[in-house]
Amino acid sequence: MAGCTPKYIYKKYYIQPETEYGKLCIKSCKKDKIKCQEKCNIKYDSCLLEAKKKAKYHIPIALKEYNIKMFEYSRLKAKRMNLEAQKRLFQKRCEKITSKCQQSKRIYSTLCKNKRFPKKLVSISISCKKLKNNYLNTCKNDDDCIKLHNINEEIKKIKNPLKPIMPTLDILISKFKAKCTLNCGCIDIYDNCFDNCGGKVNYEKICVENCKDLNKSK
Repeated sequence: MAGCTPKYIYKKYYIQPETEYGKLCIKSCKKDKIKCQEKCNIKYDSCLLEAKKKAKYHIPIALKEYNIKMFEYSRLKAKRMNLEAQKRLFQKRCEKITSKCQQSKRIYSTLCKNKRFPKKLVSISISCKKLKNNYLNTCKNDDDCIKLHNINEEIKKIKNPLKPIMPTLDILISKFKAKCTLNCGCIDIYDNCFDNCGGKVNYEKICVENCKDLNKSK
């Protein structure tokens, strides 16, 4: 099963060079790594300050956009609620008309279209012509059903609007902060330097989860 698949991590370890020159070279790599990280920290702190400045500048613009979106959201929500109310009204009317139509059709079909029913008895009780006209007029008067169909089509066009989130200074600061990073590639630079000094950078694959299943398969 996929859930029982062993999971691994890669542990990095360094093999020091044997020569004195190589060891001195590694010390230089470490110094360069420290300088690189110090510059990276300064750049990161500067980025955080810039994020706060940008957030303060953009908050009025963001609030203006929010108000526009909120107005549109309220408009669409009110329109949809109004259409839903109309739908309920015309749905009841349409169901009533449909029920009357089916009832009239059933009576007409039973009394006037059934060959086994004696025509002379029908002529005595009620007129088939009158029944037919009543049936046709009832089923024809489907304006409410047409309106219901049109309302349903309108509702389809208006999807449930999503309420916009009001922007705050903290939200904008977090947004701009997300672009700041403490990863300036200093580790990669150090590893390359370490390798050039005669050292070796190796990786060990270590199982950290579902390792028992791995041992059973061996």
